Amino acid sequence: MCSTYSVSRKVRRWPLVLLFRLIDLAGINAQVIFNTNNRNKLIRRTFLEEVGLSLLQVQQKKRAVSKYIPRSLRRKASKFFGEEKLPECSKVVGKRGRCVVFPKNKDIKTTNSCQTCKVYVMCLKHMDTVCKDCWEKN
Repeated sequence: MCSTYSVSRKVRRWPLVLLFRLIDLAGINAQVIFNTNNRNKLIRRTFLEEVGLSLLQVQQKKRAVSKYIPRSLRRKASKFFGEEKLPECSKVVGKRGRCVVFPKNKDIKTTNSCQTCKVYVMCLKHMDTVCKDCWEKN
């Protein structure tokens, strides 16, 4: 059963070989326990996919709300577990910030922000009262 869906890789270090074997055996044992306790029995591939995705979900939720990760990655992380909407930004109005329309290497600063989500978007080239994301929502 371990050879059908294995996590092992070709390595030269014996501790990694042991770790891979333990993970393979843990996957089999977890599936046996799951199928014993539940009426709907899952095949091994489906069970391992669900276990892997459930382990990733906590990390993806953290990435979706972290302000230190680029906005594009936060959107992908929020789509991963079903939430299409990003959390509201908590920018302070009146302070200077970088316009989110331009790339970071342009470093264009502005004091104006979107009226709904408070993201800095209104440099002189993109003068609007609402950012593009809020405009598309409405």
